[in-house]
Amino acid sequence: MAHKNHATGLMSKLYAYWHPHLEEEEKSFYREEIKASPGKALELACGGGRLILPFLSEGLAVEGVEASLEMVAVLHRKAGRAGLKPIIYQQRIDALEIQGPYNLIYIPLGSFQLIADPHSPIVALHKYYELLEKGGRLIIPLFLPWAENLMLTPEWKIVSDIKVKDRKERYIQRESHYQDPVEQIIQSKIRFEVWHDKDLLEMVEKEFSLRWYSKREFEYLLREAGFSSIEMRRSYRQGEVLPSFMLFIATK
Repeated sequence: MAHKNHATGLMSKLYAYWHPHLEEEEKSFYREEIKASPGKALELACGGGRLILPFLSEGLAVEGVEASLEMVAVLHRKAGRAGLKPIIYQQRIDALEIQGPYNLIYIPLGSFQLIADPHSPIVALHKYYELLEKGGRLIIPLFLPWAENLMLTPEWKIVSDIKVKDRKERYIQRESHYQDPVEQIIQSKIRFEVWHDKDLLEMVEKEFSLRWYSKREFEYLLREAGFSSIEMRRSYRQGEVLPSFMLFIATK
């Protein structure tokens, strides 16, 4: 059964239109971290290959994990066109069944927060610790979604409207959100629509949950998983401070 936080169908097809970059500094940061690691790296929630494929094309040793079968298919199609043969495990990031060791494990911004069950993050962090070599590092960026301009309302709101002139198509993303501050969860719905002039060609709705953590809370979880050395930054760039951003670097 598909996990409700996985990308499927139309969502996987249009993913690249809504996530073309997620800041070049994120890519630059992970590139340098992989280069600084003497062994293999593992990218969790690698999606359609936004980060891992450029890294592989540069000759970096990275393997990937992605839960969505359709996103894995998208990644392999892109890899085939680029002449790459990536090692991708089609698994959930909170239920890994792979063998290490890795010198670096990292995950793109926000993806770890899609683990909504309160017990699963603890299990996942223990597994990441197990997969790392001694001295290996785990990098997890988190953000506080309630501090972002997410328009937290149960009503449908348009958050992206992209017109593709050569196809005479229009791609619309609508969102609605419900926040439970006690459980530290935002329940969200996303609707993807493809229009041709005034005709709706295709539509799909997806529900997902987004959990957030305080700084002390996540440090505690990392220490419970076995990590003894934990650094927290406020940006991908050393010394920069972003209001709702936390970048945890934990060493085994």
